[in-house]
Amino acid sequence: MTTPDGHLPDQPAWTCGSCGKDWPCDPAREALAVEYRDDVVMLSIWMGAQLGLAVMEIRPRPTPQELYHRFIAWALALRVPMEVE
Repeated sequence: MTTPDGHLPDQPAWTCGSCGKDWPCDPAREALAVEYRDDVVMLSIWMGAQLGLAVMEIRPRPTPQELYHRFIAWALALRVPMEVE
């Protein structure tokens, strides 16, 4: 994974090591979207794995809805609708 200026997760808090915001922060999301632009499904799978790691470490634990939006929903929103023929 490549991110600008070290926007990587600082574990176990899962905050950005560069800007201190919840990871994935906006710069990390932008970099991930570029890196996985040709394979959004793999990005979603990878983010699901990150969620699995984070849920065991983040304290206090966010709600399932918060975790879903933080780790998964933004990646799924990158999908381009398929054309129906």
